[in-house]
Formats: sequence, structure tokens, C-alpha cells
Amino acid sequence: MVLPKKETLVFFFLYTFIFLLNGYQLLPRAVWDPFQLATYVLLALLGLHAWRRELADKLGWIVQHKWKSCLILLLGYVLAICCDGIFSLFLGYLQELAGGTVAMINEGNIGKILQLYPAWMIIPIVGILGPVVEELFYRQFLASYLEDRFGTVAAISLSGLLFAASHLHSWELREVIGLLGYLGSGLVYSGLFLKTNRNIYFSSLLHIFSNTSLLLVYYLQ
Repeated sequence: MVLPKKETLVFFFLYTFIFLLNGYQLLPRAVWDPFQLATYVLLALLGLHAWRRELADKLGWIVQHKWKSCLILLLGYVLAICCDGIFSLFLGYLQELAGGTVAMINEGNIGKILQLYPAWMIIPIVGILGPVVEELFYRQFLASYLEDRFGTVAAISLSGLLFAASHLHSWELREVIGLLGYLGSGLVYSGLFLKTNRNIYFSSLLHIFSNTSLLLVYYLQ
């Protein structure tokens, strides 16, 4: 495998330190939320620059195969709905066994951010740039790396699981059970990415649609 470019390594280490290792918590509590929002913007710009050639190449394929691309997106959307439905059933059952439905800390944190900042700021960052950053990290970087070393099945499973686990903020039983709410989509995004010759646009568009639709529902209530 070709060694990663410097820009991709910087992207990887910044995302890992700030979000996976909670490096933002080294700062005063009052700046955690704005710092994370600003970091998503920075990482999106860095990631788009680092993978600009790959992105241009994959976009060219989509332009040449418009109808096939639309069909892939439609099938991916249907598959995501089915997987989310199945995992949601398991999630609800396990939560009842654990003592009832309780929102994950990650969902509570997002709820606080939505109350603090206006829609015109949150939708572009959380709805669009956030998914772009996560897709570049978990699919473009991680899934590609894992597939080159361990094969497609392992890459889909591990990158999907790590994507879900990244939404955990504690190891309490109810919190761990809650990752099922993210595992279905994580597996679909990884599978869609690898099965389309690593075309990041398909998983990114589905991820963006999922986030923005939830945000719009919240703001239109």
C-alpha cells in the first residue's frame, strides 16, 4: 500500500486527538462546543484538500454515470432504512431489558448545541461538514486502510463498529447498548463506500441527508 500523504496523516491525528481521545476537554468547559464546531470546519477543509485528486476522480465517474449513480444512492438509502430499522428493534428490546429508554450522552450534547446556536450555523456544520469529516475519516482513510490489510469484510465491520463506538461518551451499559443506533448506518456507509470502488460521494450524501433531515425536523417543530 502507498504510504499516506502528510495531509491525510495530519487529518487523521487531529481528528483522533480532538474527537476520539476528547482532546477538546483540555480546554475550558465554556469553549468546548464552539471549539468542536470550528474544528469540524477546519478538518473539512483539510480533508477536502488532502483527498482532492481522489474526490475529483470519483466525481468524474458520477458525472459519466448519472443514472447508475442515482440507482446506487436509491439502493443505499433503502438498505440504510432497513438496517436502521432492524438495529432499532434490537436497540429498543435491549434498552427495555436494561431498564428503559435513555438518550445517549452524545444526543444530549447535540441537543444543547442546537439550543445554543442558530439553524443557519448548525445545519451547514453539523448537517453537512460533520458528515463529510466523518466519512473522510471512517471511510476514505480508515476503511481503505483496513481493506488493504485485512480484506473487505473486516474493513466494513471494523470501520462501521468504530464509527458507532465514536458516539459513546461512557462505558455504562445503557450507553454501550445505544451504539446500536449508529451501527446499522455505519455498516451501510462502509459497505457502500467499498463496494462502489471507494467512491466517498455515495456514503457522504446519505450521511448528510440523514443528519440534515433530523436537524430540519428539530428546527421546524
